Amino acid sequence: MPVGSLSRTDQIVLRHFWEEKVQLNKCRDLHFLKVPAFSPHPSHNELVPFCEIYHLVRSTPGAAIIGLGSVNGVYIGFELFSGSELKLNIHDEWANVSHYRVTFRSYDSLLKDPNSEAVFQSWPKPLTIEFLDDEYQKWSLDLTSLCWDGREVREFGIGGAGAGVKHGDGSIVL
Repeated sequence: MPVGSLSRTDQIVLRHFWEEKVQLNKCRDLHFLKVPAFSPHPSHNELVPFCEIYHLVRSTPGAAIIGLGSVNGVYIGFELFSGSELKLNIHDEWANVSHYRVTFRSYDSLLKDPNSEAVFQSWPKPLTIEFLDDEYQKWSLDLTSLCWDGREVREFGIGGAGAGVKHGDGSIVL
């Protein structure tokens, strides 16, 4: 699929780089938990879920926070390493928390994204692996960026395709 703002050579460089990153990220267990955007002067109830989730991820062995951000809400992006689980005890304050599983998007998916062309146009030409690697370092800290595909999952009772195991005590294990 040709890309209007990239030369044939740039497309080859991008595809090579992208397919290498797809393989690199294939086995990663990435997630983000999102809470509604805070008001200008957030109340205790607005902050509790975010603070509890942040503490839980930071204190769970085998889990690492990748990034924090605010895209249509406030999110905590994290990775669970091999054999690790994150047990979430769902509280009433967590009613608006949503969970997303994140994967590195395929090259074809990247090209089909309507936002990609504007990003491609902003890149210096000719494209270099060094430039793309610098961009990737930024993207790797933001699980809502161009290279990631996030899918909402069901265990909090909201849309998606389900993931995690719900226990009788109301907790969820990711």
